[in-house]
Amino acid sequence: MHYRAPHAIRCALALGVLLCASHAFARRPDFLTQPSANEPGAVARTHLEASRAQLGLSRADITQALERRYTSARSGTTHLHLRQRVHGLEVVGGDLGVAVDREGRVFGRWNRFVRDSASRVNATTPQLSAAAALAAAALALDLPPPGPVAALDRPMGPRRGQRFPGGNVSRDEIPLQLVYAQSGAALRLAWDLVIRTPDGRHWWNAQVDATSGELLDRSDWIAREAYRVYPLPLDSPDDGGRSLETNVADATASEYGWHDTNGVAGAEFTDTRGNNVTAQEDQNGNDGSGSMPSGGSSLIFDFSIDLGLAPSTYVDAATTNLFYWNNIAHDLFYQYGFDEASGNFQENNYGRGDPSALGSDSVNADSQDGSDSNNAQFGTPPDGSNPHMEMFIFTGAEPRVEVTAPGSIASLYTAGRAVFGPALGTTGLPGSVVQALDPADAAGPSTTDACSALTNGGAVSGNIALIDRGDCNFTVKVKNAQNAGASAAIVANNAGDGAITMGGSDPSITISSLFIGQSDGGTIEAELGGGVSATLRTLVDRDSSLDTSIILHEYGHGVSNRLTGGPANVNCLDVGQGASMGEGWSDFFALVFTAMASDLPGDQREIGSYVEGNPNGPGIRTHPYTTDLLANPLTFIDVESRSVPHAVGTVWAQMLWEVYWELVNAYGFDSDFYTGSGGNNLAIQLVVDALKLQACDPTFIE
Repeated sequence: MHYRAPHAIRCALALGVLLCASHAFARRPDFLTQPSANEPGAVARTHLEASRAQLGLSRADITQALERRYTSARSGTTHLHLRQRVHGLEVVGGDLGVAVDREGRVFGRWNRFVRDSASRVNATTPQLSAAAALAAAALALDLPPPGPVAALDRPMGPRRGQRFPGGNVSRDEIPLQLVYAQSGAALRLAWDLVIRTPDGRHWWNAQVDATSGELLDRSDWIAREAYRVYPLPLDSPDDGGRSLETNVADATASEYGWHDTNGVAGAEFTDTRGNNVTAQEDQNGNDGSGSMPSGGSSLIFDFSIDLGLAPSTYVDAATTNLFYWNNIAHDLFYQYGFDEASGNFQENNYGRGDPSALGSDSVNADSQDGSDSNNAQFGTPPDGSNPHMEMFIFTGAEPRVEVTAPGSIASLYTAGRAVFGPALGTTGLPGSVVQALDPADAAGPSTTDACSALTNGGAVSGNIALIDRGDCNFTVKVKNAQNAGASAAIVANNAGDGAITMGGSDPSITISSLFIGQSDGGTIEAELGGGVSATLRTLVDRDSSLDTSIILHEYGHGVSNRLTGGPANVNCLDVGQGASMGEGWSDFFALVFTAMASDLPGDQREIGSYVEGNPNGPGIRTHPYTTDLLANPLTFIDVESRSVPHAVGTVWAQMLWEVYWELVNAYGFDSDFYTGSGGNNLAIQLVVDALKLQACDPTFIE
């Protein structure tokens, strides 16, 4: 049983709404015993003795079991773990656990002991020696024969434990002992051994039948699953590089890992399929069986990526990132109550949750989906049917002026292209920006319109000429800059912020040029005295499967749709304010799960800034999310004038963002998104709990 420590918070006033959470993190467990002052181990064993018939235990199961215990300092819970023994030998997988709280109450219990164990054993004396068992294991594990080796010690006790030299089989000495291994209904006498292979890639714990030499089972202590991704909590490639992430499946939410569906230890799939999500490419947009990257037997998903190239060149890396983040979202939301009973997305519920909870509904996630562009979407059917996430390519054909220095104005500025001169490539044309100067004459009244031959050709030569729009043709301006030796030209509007396409024809023009808005032109011109560096480029297409905020936004739709009105009713957020708030909740989830300890309330956070190609812009929303009213002035009254669902949803997300920061300011930020106890964790918990409580078709006020 998993729960959070109670928080001291009761109420928080934010945006005029009183939010009350009585022990917001705690879910009251069902106690199996009354409080007791006795020692926790004695409490647990007394409870087991009283429950023997119910659990199918013999008295010997309890008295002869191997015991280990520990107490969690944070919760005060004592955990008692028992390993079943028969005839003095351990039963592999025969485990039982009991949890006793600080008041001496048993509130958690699980049992994997084998019923009627003594009657299920096949033998009490081995027919196979330990040395022969070692040779059989090496053969079954594709290891070199150990050769005739002598044991390092004599057999000891009923387990007949011995050690053998590692030799050419193991990095370490190889311990062997007798155990009972479960095989169907039988308990088979077996040799248990541990081999760490010389290449270090496997650390096998195996059981070999002590009569036949058959390899009954094996487990690898080395977790080889690894995913090269933009990891939690990175928002996109703009926030950091990829890393090879290992041991990422949460033991509570994904107890059999990310590549399992049958509830038996060991992965069923070596590609991007598992219990929580199937991720594949769908470049032809037919919702068919697309390609899936393979991690091989070691489940290592490590693929190259070059963001300067077309997304089709790194489809395996993108699909891996999509698989990783869908699993991360599943495991995170599980901690806050989006579990089997409430309709989460899993193929196999592994017997957990209410019997009415349905499986067979893992997410089908398509990377580089070719059925649309510049968008993403998530379809949520009722519990028991697979939702569908489709991540589209954001086309980057629009040109940009990328200012790289000074940092105060560094950004990607929207630009219009010219129908004359050479087209820009994705690599771009870098250079220093210099104001073009010319006489104020009949060709043009301004000294910055380049309608006549430039007077500062020496300064312009080899650099990017900044030109103001004026009375002469665009081709004249750019040709004058070219004649002065400019490497490229930027024409700034003098009549508004529109970024128009520059028309005209002059085959003799050999430099590229772009057109920007008046405000952007003024911003650049004001910094020319200190030096401005820029690159004229056409953006390469961007893959939304690499933008964490969009993945979490889409997954958030599935969460809010399944929780509002219950998992069997997914029609509660279709219209009006409910549909708008659905967009707002999705933005909120994207923000909170990519937050960092260094964040400040007045920082500006965006949704989709990566796919838009502008890390400093508002992304796909009209305003960034921030507590700074100058940067985001939206309030409740703005819902009257904004369109549904996205524009109104932005207002809702901003309201939640204000609440989030009130709680973080009061109770701190905890970087542990899974089991932390900071104000950020509390904010997430309150939102998830509220989704379960609210009416179908809710309004802001409700």
